[in-house]
Amino acid sequence: MGSVLHLYDRELHEKANCEGRNYWGVYVAELLDWLGVPRRTVAPHELERADMLAHASALVLGRDAAASLKHTNADLTEWVRRGGLLIGLMPEALEGLFGVEARALMRQGTDPFNTNSTFGWVRSPLTRGIGSPLHPPEPLPILSDRMLLQPAAGTLAASPEGPAIVYRRVGRGATLYFAYDLAQTAWAIHQGRPVDRDYDLDEWRLRVTDGAVTGMRLTKALVVDEVLLMLERVLARHGVASLDRLPPQGGRPSDILLFWGGDDECKSDSSQLFASEFMKARGLPYHMNIMPDAAGQFGLSPEHARRILANGHELSIHFNFTTDWPKPDYSAEDLERQWSLFVGRFGVRPEVYVSHCLRWCGWDETPLALERLGMRGENLRAGMPTPPGVPDPCNRMGFAWGTVFPFHYWAGHREGNRRISFLSLPIQCYEVGYDVQSGANDYTLLRAHLDFGLYYRLTTNMFYHPCRVMASHAVRDAIEETLRHLRRRKANVFHSAPDALARWWMARSASRIEDRREGGARTIRLATECQQGATLRIPTPPRGRTVQVKVNGRRRRPTPGRAIADGFLMLPLERGEHEVTVTEGDT
Repeated sequence: MGSVLHLYDRELHEKANCEGRNYWGVYVAELLDWLGVPRRTVAPHELERADMLAHASALVLGRDAAASLKHTNADLTEWVRRGGLLIGLMPEALEGLFGVEARALMRQGTDPFNTNSTFGWVRSPLTRGIGSPLHPPEPLPILSDRMLLQPAAGTLAASPEGPAIVYRRVGRGATLYFAYDLAQTAWAIHQGRPVDRDYDLDEWRLRVTDGAVTGMRLTKALVVDEVLLMLERVLARHGVASLDRLPPQGGRPSDILLFWGGDDECKSDSSQLFASEFMKARGLPYHMNIMPDAAGQFGLSPEHARRILANGHELSIHFNFTTDWPKPDYSAEDLERQWSLFVGRFGVRPEVYVSHCLRWCGWDETPLALERLGMRGENLRAGMPTPPGVPDPCNRMGFAWGTVFPFHYWAGHREGNRRISFLSLPIQCYEVGYDVQSGANDYTLLRAHLDFGLYYRLTTNMFYHPCRVMASHAVRDAIEETLRHLRRRKANVFHSAPDALARWWMARSASRIEDRREGGARTIRLATECQQGATLRIPTPPRGRTVQVKVNGRRRRPTPGRAIADGFLMLPLERGEHEVTVTEGDT
């Protein structure tokens, strides 16, 4: 046992797309990617194969599972009793498989981006410590229909309407039932609604913040990640190995990843080079997005660009659809024109971009257009609210997108709901550590931001404009305080920049894990092209048991997981192919 299977019915997917609907269930693949588990999609008929379920630790059933399984004779109940984990994302008419009883269906309505209801965690070993340490419990939103259930033993999350998530042990296995569609909810919160008007009422032109389905109210909690952390714990309880979401640093698991960047606002004051030299002197990476003005001219000179690149720093495009830009939207041709201006001037193909004043329109159009240009992602989904008349929300923090980890965009039904090779790298904090009005340092939010990242072991954006790095002692002091605070916390920090993080995350997504058990021996094969390597996570053995780990035949001692990774043994591995053997024994 080892892999996590996702039941996928191509016919139902194609039917939904032909009817002009998104097939939300495909987003399960993105959630499993976040979890870093050995995963595979399986068609209904494949469950009839004797070896399919025999080598699986878990099976995920989506909402339409009953229709997909109606001609399948696979005995899922017996598979669970023998040790399998059955996960259901509100599979209608299959509640009996999960030991729950449905009362009624609570409809979401016609808007798939509307919050239907909320729920909160119930005290349990599987939910301990996953709520935000910054705030009283944040309600967790449901953006789908919801099945109303009778009270059930094993409830992990609930609201006045009844249980929302139920975990039940059955024989040597278990079931985990979600009373809503987690795939739709996560996809809608991550990617947001299509931006076609000023939804956030901030009186700005169309911007990415208009897409936030939570109305930019999620300022203290990672509401999607909390649910996935619970799911991660359940999978680990059933022995599923996984890849960590942070690259190793210095041969040890990282405690946090900081990625540094900012945009240059089309300045011609040499601030870009100054900021690059300042960051280099502190051993830090840095990324600058370079903006053209209304006439297509850049403030950064090619000579300074060469010196910045020689410092090991990144340059990319800062799309400008605000300065003297009367149109309410932009097109793929508009994006390509500015992309060409950047490549022609600097000879660099941009990878991760930002847009002036967070301009955005539509839903999947921009990612599709930039994927065709070979770009890798954006770093503009600011998670904090922007009050009317405040263009620069400095020293603020927020999590409007439910996560701060990278995630892939997925196309709408016209493009077959395929995964786009293009990432979002959300911004959770912006110009933190000083007061923009007084220019004085205030480290309260900065330290909370870093402690929050250490608590959850996050990819953590550090966004500072190069012009402010040059102009303000307070900004430079905030950067210095970041390094001091992490030293005080004795944190093992991985410093990165947006392009490098995007490349690493995509390589992690493409990594292959095979996990097999024969008798008392477990063999995990990992193939990864992550340049910085990857950390394999093996669930901690039950109390009274020990493990011996070998990598390619040589004994290695894994590191016990810290913070939210408690419960795992962490094994940093270099780029390449590895065979890891795990043998359990008595103490």
